[in-house]
Amino acid sequence: MSLIKNANIFTFEGITPELIEAAVQRRVFIPLTQIDLVTRGFVPPVEGTESLVRITQNIVEVCIREDQKIIPSSFVKEELKKEVEKFSVAHGFTPSKKTIKDIRNYVVTEIAAEALFKTKYIRSIFDFDQNILIIDQSSANKSQ
Repeated sequence: MSLIKNANIFTFEGITPELIEAAVQRRVFIPLTQIDLVTRGFVPPVEGTESLVRITQNIVEVCIREDQKIIPSSFVKEELKKEVEKFSVAHGFTPSKKTIKDIRNYVVTEIAAEALFKTKYIRSIFDFDQNILIIDQSSANKSQ
C-alpha cells in the first residue's frame, strides 16, 4: 500500500508543528448522527495510536476522515412525490413551492436516519525542510 496516491503539492510559510497540533485538536472527528449528512474531522494518521499528529524529524503528518451519507437523488424524488401526493389528498390542494421544499427537507431527514455512508481519508504531510504541503487528493480543487 502506498502512502500517497495523488499528490497535490503546495508551498507554505509561517506554519509551525505547534500551530498544526493546536488546529487539529480543535477539529477532532465526530461520528455521524442520524440527522447528519456529512461530517469531517481529524483522526490519528497511524492506526492504533491516539495522537492526531505524527511528527518525525521535520515532517508532520495529519489525516482527515470524512463520512458522507449516500442518498440517491432518484430515491428522494420518489419519496417526495409520495409525500406531496399525501399532502394534496389530505389538504385538498397542491402544496406551494415553499411547502414542497419543506416536505423535501423532511424526506431527506427521514431517509438520512437509515442511510448508509461512505468513508474517505485525506492524508496530508507537511515538510518543514522544504516548506511544502503534500495532500493526497484526486484534484487540486478538492485539496483547497
